[in-house]
Amino acid sequence: MPKIIDNPREEILRKAKDILLEEGYQNLSIRKVAKECGFGVGTIYNYFPTKKDLIIHIMTGYWEEYFGIVEEINAMSNDFFEKLKVMYSQFESFVDVFLGIWVKINNDIVEEYNEDKLKGREDFNLKLIKKLETMLSEYYMKTENKINLELSTNDIAKFIVLNFVMMAQMKQFSYDSFEKIVIKLLK
Repeated sequence: MPKIIDNPREEILRKAKDILLEEGYQNLSIRKVAKECGFGVGTIYNYFPTKKDLIIHIMTGYWEEYFGIVEEINAMSNDFFEKLKVMYSQFESFVDVFLGIWVKINNDIVEEYNEDKLKGREDFNLKLIKKLETMLSEYYMKTENKINLELSTNDIAKFIVLNFVMMAQMKQFSYDSFEKIVIKLLK
């Protein structure tokens, strides 16, 4: 008798994520996911036509989790700079998990996916920039500070996100040094 699962798509994503984190990208296969789930290979393909589709859905899930964490961080009673540090730490964890995978599949994804599917990646960046922009506005309203430079909160948010990405990938520049620059910029 066939096994009835309430949400097979979520079960597939959960098992694939476990394999990815424990065994790496090279050892993740549709066949292995099917075996771990107790499904036929065809069932996996019904939900995710390729391994890359599966990976993108896992990454998208991580991004959504990250934005949930950002909301929690923003609700903290800590000051803006403490929030920023925790946001970066969580962002760095995401990059640590997915950077190698992203590099391996990025060229294939660019070739296979049209602009609409790639737009999702840009949407995450824009969403983070908008959230930071709101946090910056709240920070300035609470402290009654004015931005001394001729930069908008949007420009500063973009600067922060761009540096988050660069620092998380390259590791040559410490967060503490970055924080000192941001504090000088905002105070």
